[in-house]
Amino acid sequence: MNRLRPKDIKSFRETLLKEQMGLCALCREPIEDNDGVLDHCHRTGLIRSVLHRGCNCYIGSMENNLARNRITPSRLANILANFERYRLVTHPVHHPSYRTPEERRERAKKRARIRRKAAKGS
Repeated sequence: MNRLRPKDIKSFRETLLKEQMGLCALCREPIEDNDGVLDHCHRTGLIRSVLHRGCNCYIGSMENNLARNRITPSRLANILANFERYRLVTHPVHHPSYRTPEERRERAKKRARIRRKAAKGS
């Protein structure tokens, strides 16, 4: 088994990033200093490429939940292909949990009053 040693991670990541022309392998945008991480398959342990820290977190979240959400490879391909267009679809009705910024401020004030009242009663 060919296993990367912890002390070699930085140089290996830098080499891969040069091969990737400084771009995240997932979003294809430049990776700035200290924002690149080695992505690997958690099932096989094999290193895939260098990603932005956020892209790595995002793909990890998706991968870790595929089976639970019954997402097949073909369904995932459809989801990703349609995602950006889907995000722009809206109906002129707000969800019951939505709060305007003003409603959120009022709710926060109310909670603060309750906390102060509870602290005085202690």
